[in-house]
Amino acid sequence: MQSSSFYTLLVLLSMVVAIALLGIHSLEAYKGFELLSWLSYLFFVSFSLIIFQFAKRSIQSEDKNKFSQLFMGATVVKMLISLLLVLVYFFVVKPENKYFILPFFFVYICYTIFEVYFMSKIGKG
Repeated sequence: MQSSSFYTLLVLLSMVVAIALLGIHSLEAYKGFELLSWLSYLFFVSFSLIIFQFAKRSIQSEDKNKFSQLFMGATVVKMLISLLLVLVYFFVVKPENKYFILPFFFVYICYTIFEVYFMSKIGKG
């Protein structure tokens, strides 16, 4: 995958997710949970940028397992940081209901699908 294609897709996805988050948070049930949504949004955009750079480097490595190790390691790191983010939010903010997690999962799923897409494109290259 070319860098220009990656950045274009990332910007488009980020715009769609941001608009969707604005719409979600206009609903009464989701008001007050914006902090977690926007923190997760920033985290996943940043994480995608970082992983893309590492993936481009790993594919050029002589070690053919480097890319697979990166993909598995990135998945574990992303899951742990996501869990930590949600737990810290839960214990610090003490949300009134459980709806706070739904926008987070929306962002998580969108960027995970994107990550799998661009990593598979890089891996085939």
